[in-house]
Amino acid sequence: MRLIDADAFKKYIRDACNEMSYVYKDGGKWAKQITEDFCMDIDEQPTIEERKVGKWIPVSERLPEDYTDVLVWFEYFRYGDYNCFYQTYGIGDYSTEYDSWMINHETGWHKLRVIAWMPLPEPWEGEQP
Repeated sequence: MRLIDADAFKKYIRDACNEMSYVYKDGGKWAKQITEDFCMDIDEQPTIEERKVGKWIPVSERLPEDYTDVLVWFEYFRYGDYNCFYQTYGIGDYSTEYDSWMINHETGWHKLRVIAWMPLPEPWEGEQP
């Protein structure tokens, strides 16, 4: 899955290049080559599935690398007046050495069960406002 219709976008830029080809002395050969290179670059971009961004991975399928922060969907039991299971999300990491999760930098969750996880996106690197 892609966030844009790659084929429609490539057709759009090819059509735009063809419409402008009369402007160039060489008939737009240079522009057409750049357009084709650009279209090849679009085809080489990974899909969302290939990036595994935004896709939950069940823990039954695989676990993340040790001590790597990931987004987790989990359930836990809450004692007291509530006495029931809750499901929520948080930042967690898994340790194969201890066969346990640390969620939101805390341990000691009651009957913690991580259901699924996904990699965190790359940190933002823009300028601060």
